[in-house]
Amino acid sequence: MKALLLATALLAPAVFTATASAAVTPPSPSGPAPVGFTRTTLTDQQRSEPLAGDTGPRRVPIRVWYPAARRATAPAAVLTPVEQAELAGGVGLEPSALDGLGSAATAAAPAAPGRHAVLLLSPGLGESTALQSAHASDLASHGYVVVGIDVAGETYALDLGDGETVPVRITEASAESIALRTRDLRFVLGKLESLRGVGRLDLDRIGAFGHSNGGATAADALLVERRIRAGVNTDGGIYGPVFERVPSGS
Repeated sequence: MKALLLATALLAPAVFTATASAAVTPPSPSGPAPVGFTRTTLTDQQRSEPLAGDTGPRRVPIRVWYPAARRATAPAAVLTPVEQAELAGGVGLEPSALDGLGSAATAAAPAAPGRHAVLLLSPGLGESTALQSAHASDLASHGYVVVGIDVAGETYALDLGDGETVPVRITEASAESIALRTRDLRFVLGKLESLRGVGRLDLDRIGAFGHSNGGATAADALLVERRIRAGVNTDGGIYGPVFERVPSGS
């Protein structure tokens, strides 16, 4: 129920700013580069996460927005059909209302030349990184590769690639759930070199950011992961070891 209410709160503003055809259309990116998009699910054979209902191996889905050399033909499908139907249905919309959600990027566009800094994007409680497509596309248009990391077992309406959505087990933030997210983020960090089709990544310039639970995750990851050079916590709480490092009254 909490995840459903969250989805409603996130999507309602988009509905009010929709076009006459009732399709969500994000603003055009403000940077000079066209934006490409791809997604995949990475598998951590060494880990399970019982808190998320995992019996292992842990599957970590990512959505990637990147600067492109030119636009491709098809708009980015940031949602699978089952994700789109479930998200739209949860707020009383037809699935077609979300058709334009990824339109700021195109699918499988050729990557821009050069090396690009990486931004790891962690979403809020129950959120899909697909709902942050406008932000991710805008950053990618300015030369960043944005890697959105969804949380299987927490993210509402999440398809890992098998045509079904993952049951939601985590419905509130805790030190344990943020630590789980950080483990996912660090696993993805270790797999960045294996990503294909998104251009050359500058692994000496890696940042992490997110909203709400995603911001808390960025703060937690920055504390324990030296490869992350900078982080932004947007309106997120502080949990676990980070809490002990924040000065009183901050």
